[in-house]
Amino acid sequence: MPEAAEGDAAEPLDTQARLELLDSVGSAIWVYDGADILYVNRELESLTGYSRQEMLRPQFFQGLIHPDDREMIVERGQARVRGEQVPEDYEVRIVARDGSVKTLAIHGRRANLLNRWVSVVSAVDVTELREARRSVREGAAQLRALLNAVPATIIVTNERGKPTFVNRHWLDFTGQPLEEAMARGTAPLIHPDDLEEATRRWLEAQRERTAYEIEYRIRDRNGEYRWQLFRIRPAISEEGTLFGWTSVSIDVHETRQLREQLEQTVAQLASAIAAKDEVLGLISHELRTPLTTLLGNASYLGRHAREMTGDEVLEFAAEMRRDARRLYSVVENMLVLSRLGTGETIETEPVRVNRIVDEVVAEFRERAPARAFDVSIQGDIPLGLANPTYYQQILGNLLSNADKYSPAGGSIRVTVAERDGRIETSVLDSGAGIPADDVEHVFSPFFRSRQHSTFHGLGLGLTVCQRLVELQGGTISVRNLTEGGCSFQFTIPVAEVDVEAGD
Repeated sequence: MPEAAEGDAAEPLDTQARLELLDSVGSAIWVYDGADILYVNRELESLTGYSRQEMLRPQFFQGLIHPDDREMIVERGQARVRGEQVPEDYEVRIVARDGSVKTLAIHGRRANLLNRWVSVVSAVDVTELREARRSVREGAAQLRALLNAVPATIIVTNERGKPTFVNRHWLDFTGQPLEEAMARGTAPLIHPDDLEEATRRWLEAQRERTAYEIEYRIRDRNGEYRWQLFRIRPAISEEGTLFGWTSVSIDVHETRQLREQLEQTVAQLASAIAAKDEVLGLISHELRTPLTTLLGNASYLGRHAREMTGDEVLEFAAEMRRDARRLYSVVENMLVLSRLGTGETIETEPVRVNRIVDEVVAEFRERAPARAFDVSIQGDIPLGLANPTYYQQILGNLLSNADKYSPAGGSIRVTVAERDGRIETSVLDSGAGIPADDVEHVFSPFFRSRQHSTFHGLGLGLTVCQRLVELQGGTISVRNLTEGGCSFQFTIPVAEVDVEAGD
């Protein structure tokens, strides 16, 4: 084909060329004069399955329109031809030859064709797009329903962390209004003590675009803070673009409490195991030392008794008695704790406390003749309700304790008085007293003050006293004296019987 000379005007297309051009367009086109279809292109044939000749038959084209859309399309086409204002862009459904329903996105314009006003319409098949949109909408609705049904709190945000979705469980758990949740997310509900760490981890994850887990407390709808475990993940496209974040959290409040209790129990168990060797060492020492002395003295007497004077034998015998009593005290205290640990109960009876006090003090005066013991019975003491054997053991343990910690030449006082319907027995020593930090621990099993670590003993005597006093319905306490030393006092109930009956 020869080229046009430079400067020559291009020849206009003839009618046939124009029609062929319209047939090459990738969208369907038809021309409507308000009564009949004047023209359809090849693409409309492909969409409908009908030939051009069929569609140009009078009234045939209206039958292509879906019954539910037919009236609207005809009215708008006729109105456009008349020059009335009608929408240019909208959708319409047609029924193809094979019976399938297709959705077309159409664009209509009014045009003058050979001094005749017509409606020129172009259309694109959007059936698949519309179906895809419907599937997306339905899928989104199903996903939203699923996320709302999950028994966990779920928050979805954009890449900056602004929420785009919060599930119903979060709103129910926190009581947070939807508007606030969408505007501010979790920030207003985080415990003040956890906010700094929560913020730090979030900023780090944003910077690194990494997933992480964190536990912090969230205020619930009742105003209480509960521990939540958050799993936060970035949403990254295949191209590597970060387009959002997902946060899923579950309530771990009770689990965390149990874990902390378990950790405390494990720590206590570890402490108990660590103390085992020390306790066994103490028991071994407290038993071995008097036993060694007893065996040594017995062996010496066996070899040299005939050569010794009577006073020397008596001195050895007195020392052996002291060691035997020490052994007896250790074993008896351990046996008492063992029996009480099995839930053994104590039988009580009316007793004359002043008589028991006199007997126990008399025994200690014999044990420690160099020690001054002062007994004060204040007024007429009624009968007390106690187990006499265990009362003797309580008083004996307290006197042994006072004798151990009082300096040579120091005195020990014992007082008995009735106070507020109870009989109170006090043992006052002249030692250095108890360090203030140790006072609350003195009745704990195996407790020994560092200040008194050089003294023998297992740290069981006062524990036994406390258990026995409480099982008899009494109380026991300790206090430091302003003049030095300390005072242990314990009480037992007054027996509800006549004095004569108690004799």
